[in-house]
Amino acid sequence: MARPQFFYSLKFLKLLSVTLFILTFFHSENLSAQFLSNQFDEGKFFENENASNQRLLNFFSDPRANNVDIFYQRLELTLDPDTLYMKGIVSTSFTAKQNLDTVYFDLYDSMVVDSVLYHNTSVTFHQPINNSFWILLPSEIISGTKDSVKVFYQGIPSGDGFGTFTKGFHNNSPCLFNLSEPYAAMFWWPCKQSLTDKIDSIDVIIHHPSKYKEASNGLLISRDTLNGWAVTHWKHVYPIAPYLIGVSVSEYSVYEDTVHFSPTDSMIILNYVFPEYLDTAKKYSANLIPVIKFYAETFGDYPFKKEKYGHAQWTYGGGMEHQTMSFVGSMNYSLITHELAHQWFGDHLTCGTWRDIWLNEGFATYCTGLCIEKFYSDKFRKWKEDDLSVIKNAQPQSVWVWDTSWNVRIFDYKLTYAKGAYLLHMLRWKLGDADFFAALKSYQADPNLTYNFAVVPDLIQHLQNQSGQDVTSFFNQWYYGAGYPTYHLQWNQNAENNLKMYVEQETSIPQSVTFFSMPIPVQFIGEGKDSIVRFENDVNGQLFSITLPFKVDSVLFDPDLHLISFDNTVVRVPGFDDVTISLFPNPSSDNINLFFSAAFVPKEIDIYDLSGREIYSSSIEVNRNLGVYPINAGTIAAGIYLVKVKDDYGEKILKWVKAK
Repeated sequence: MARPQFFYSLKFLKLLSVTLFILTFFHSENLSAQFLSNQFDEGKFFENENASNQRLLNFFSDPRANNVDIFYQRLELTLDPDTLYMKGIVSTSFTAKQNLDTVYFDLYDSMVVDSVLYHNTSVTFHQPINNSFWILLPSEIISGTKDSVKVFYQGIPSGDGFGTFTKGFHNNSPCLFNLSEPYAAMFWWPCKQSLTDKIDSIDVIIHHPSKYKEASNGLLISRDTLNGWAVTHWKHVYPIAPYLIGVSVSEYSVYEDTVHFSPTDSMIILNYVFPEYLDTAKKYSANLIPVIKFYAETFGDYPFKKEKYGHAQWTYGGGMEHQTMSFVGSMNYSLITHELAHQWFGDHLTCGTWRDIWLNEGFATYCTGLCIEKFYSDKFRKWKEDDLSVIKNAQPQSVWVWDTSWNVRIFDYKLTYAKGAYLLHMLRWKLGDADFFAALKSYQADPNLTYNFAVVPDLIQHLQNQSGQDVTSFFNQWYYGAGYPTYHLQWNQNAENNLKMYVEQETSIPQSVTFFSMPIPVQFIGEGKDSIVRFENDVNGQLFSITLPFKVDSVLFDPDLHLISFDNTVVRVPGFDDVTISLFPNPSSDNINLFFSAAFVPKEIDIYDLSGREIYSSSIEVNRNLGVYPINAGTIAAGIYLVKVKDDYGEKILKWVKAK
């Protein structure tokens, strides 16, 4: 197997082809600063978010379209890669969810509706200058009625910054393809563009010049040619969100890989690649065969097994997880493992809101990490280091998407992808491998979610049911909160090998999260031995005590990179075994002084008489460089006393004689 070249599969690589307008916003600090200034007034922030939620949805989808449940659509399109102009006929079968006389669709006004047929009869429609389009039925239909309409339209699809339909070139040959995520399906066909209704099945029929081939979702049913034109028919019988429908027309070479799940169970991986890339594609695409088997074992059967998985090459550098047919720029290992993972996380289970796009992109990014861990284990640490490096430079915002009207925020690589992936790595550490992966498998198998939409509370429920742990605070801090922790460890070990460790934490955005509660791994090394101990760090300023079977020379925090944290410190502090503590003068007739031979910070000094009665107590902070602490003992009666000196790691008792 050829050594793969790893790189991140970024949906924002598509930004290489978008407008300067979008790129300018991507680098803007003003919006981030504005958000940061508002987000920490939690009551006001969430009130504003709830108020804006419907407005954002209305901007990209007409809520009136929810009066029907779409169960079938037939897209018949005429596409020529030599031009962006297209003609379409879309037949929609639906069930009325209420009594209605109007059917609404999302369709941008650059696509002009010519006519609408209802029961083979032309009916009235309205297409105002916005993103809505509606059909007036001749009479009201009753809730629960199944019915259908057929829309004839044409035009040049507009773009929203991520493409819609794009014309690219490879080796002087054109390639025409769509990218509809998140809000661009309505720019090229009449649909219900929301994350509430999956289409139960589709047919995609493309008329195109016969010198080209066309790739789409599902199974290839037929390809007929006549007079220099071809008609390619694809059929997909699994529920699908509108943005996951993909169409690409270009000069393609086609070949198959085959994955054998068992001696009697196999499936093809169908590849449409540019002819000049064919030899390279064949060299690397086979690397996906063990990956698809690994995903099936880890998360459950490939969700669209009755049909296929496939790739269609496009001229963007990244990828898009069109259901059963991912569009990719190359067969790069990280890219194809990322897009394949989306067939489970994004296609089979689709995020129910764009605020929760992490359920798609964070998972797919982490799946690439899992592949590297399994198949190229020596590179897994580098993958984690690179991911953490990206996270450290992220904007001070949550993984949860605060502004769904802004494409670049939805697909912010540092937050949605990199930090999103590492949240899963931390959940795996917190819950343990057995419960973490069992929860993901049950999440995928949930009958209420399968081939449907999911939101973060659905995932939380499966994680908690499987592990028995409450992960609510984890999500409040890591998913809805912003920033990261910095840990400061102080430790000391005495002659009996009893070790105490004091853990403090500061956070990068204390206005958002004051403390990140996580189990922390610490490695203790000495005498040719080592031990990694897991500490449940639940509060700030926490003291832990353990006994180790060896003398510790050094301590490493999170040696295997389980956590998101930066600029951590580990310091061995002096203990009672490391310093000489004495009283002078002793005996004394008045005040006395505690002397420390090294920098040392006791926390408390108590004086007892021989009957055990406390007669003096003082909580103190001593300058480490001073080494002397005065005790005002003038009012203490003459006698013999015990002076107890304490710190976080132990205590020491000194005898003191108070003279007359």
